[in-house]
Amino acid sequence: MPSQGHSRRLNAASFLSKDNQIYTFLGYEPITAHHMIESLDKIASQITNPTVIVLDNASIHRAKSIQEKRAQ
Repeated sequence: MPSQGHSRRLNAASFLSKDNQIYTFLGYEPITAHHMIESLDKIASQITNPTVIVLDNASIHRAKSIQEKRAQ
């Protein structure tokens, strides 16, 4: 029986609102800083109230492009 190569890994990024609505973005490609910014921009277009975004110390959250976006 031939060995199976690496299986594709499903990646997810989720955002939870204070009224318990969840926004989830799924994909098989790695989640990059660019994907995070696109996801945050999509959510930002739907938000009408002041919002807090919590970033942990994950390497993607420390990316230069994320830091630049935070300054906006």
